[in-house]
Amino acid sequence: MLKHHKPDRPEYLHLADKIGRRLLQAAAALAIALVLAQGALHVPALRHLLTVVDSWEGIPYRTG
Repeated sequence: MLKHHKPDRPEYLHLADKIGRRLLQAAAALAIALVLAQGALHVPALRHLLTVVDSWEGIPYRTG
């Protein structure tokens, strides 16, 4: 019968470090995507492509 292998502390710490790095990379990628999306909304041509909310407003959104 096979016994269940319990990982020792160094193995656990290595795995936790790898997972932590991946979570940090994912958070950084999401933060960059957020900044890029917010920046794109300031360009009128891109804003028209990214959102339809302006067409629902009574008075069109004007920049400047």
